[in-house]
Amino acid sequence: MALAPPAGTLCGLLLADWVEVIPNSSEITGLTYHYAGPDAQAPQSILLAVPASPGMTVWTYGDLVNTVASARDLAHVRGVDYEDLPAAARQVLPAAYFANPPVPPPGPWSPALADLSVPGSYLSQAVGGIEISSVSGGPLEQAKSAQIVVAGTNFAPTAVSAGQLPPSAFSVSGSGVTVTSGTVSNTQATLTVAVDPQAAPGPRSLTAGTYTLANCLTIAPQPRAISCDTTKLSQGSAAITQLIMVTGQAMTQATVASASGSALVTWHLASASASELTITATIAAAYVSPPGDEPVGGPVDKPVGVPPVHFGVALTLTIQPAPGEPANTFPITLDSMITNGAPGGAAEEG
Repeated sequence: MALAPPAGTLCGLLLADWVEVIPNSSEITGLTYHYAGPDAQAPQSILLAVPASPGMTVWTYGDLVNTVASARDLAHVRGVDYEDLPAAARQVLPAAYFANPPVPPPGPWSPALADLSVPGSYLSQAVGGIEISSVSGGPLEQAKSAQIVVAGTNFAPTAVSAGQLPPSAFSVSGSGVTVTSGTVSNTQATLTVAVDPQAAPGPRSLTAGTYTLANCLTIAPQPRAISCDTTKLSQGSAAITQLIMVTGQAMTQATVASASGSALVTWHLASASASELTITATIAAAYVSPPGDEPVGGPVDKPVGVPPVHFGVALTLTIQPAPGEPANTFPITLDSMITNGAPGGAAEEG
């Protein structure tokens, strides 16, 4: 039999199990904080466009643009508190306007409210400004006319007060370029443009009304030969090749007519650049009989040309500066260097 426990308070500790958790090598943590969101938010996600005029039957691109712009402005107005209004305006605002039939104006207004009367045009949207977005077509070249297409907005708005832009309202910067005719719609203008032969090549800007699109056009030089450094060729007792230099502009596709107007001379294009052509002129030899081979009854040692020596033969150098461009011609005279059977001096008649 066990002994009775001793008198007094007893205590004990009982361990049912022991759980040991090994921590993970990484954990996902987070951060929370308090944030007071705005109490007023625009509820709409779609902007419903309502015609500004009760009699309006057709929408235009300009009308939609102005509707969006008006909604943006009104969104700013919505942020105004009643306390922000001037004292005079607090007597009549807030107020709502509707497209109702005309009614007699309220009044009489107090002197403080004289500037707060509702304008008669408050239902009319302002016509948006003219804008040019792009210009295509051309190319524009000196001494030619070309057609360009101008894209943009408000060229011919529906508002009666604005009216349609005439083709003459479009202009090209600089001198020598003129808009001669065209057709205009609200978003596109098809224009015919004439370029003067002396118009300076390079970029140009296009203006419609008060709007200018910079450097949207380029004037290209007209291919043409301008000057020739040779006015006279000489014929000798042997065939001669002589170089001729022709200067001009945009002549990389130039060609030269081989015929000169005489069988004695032919042309050949040796090289071509935009500003210069090098041409070889091949001149046939003139035959002169040696001394003593004179005709019957003629004096001794008198030269006899077979064929005769040529003097003052008119030649024409013809340059085609580019396919489809007008040809340029230069007059050249052929003379002979032969006299008395040898080069030099003026020849005597045979």
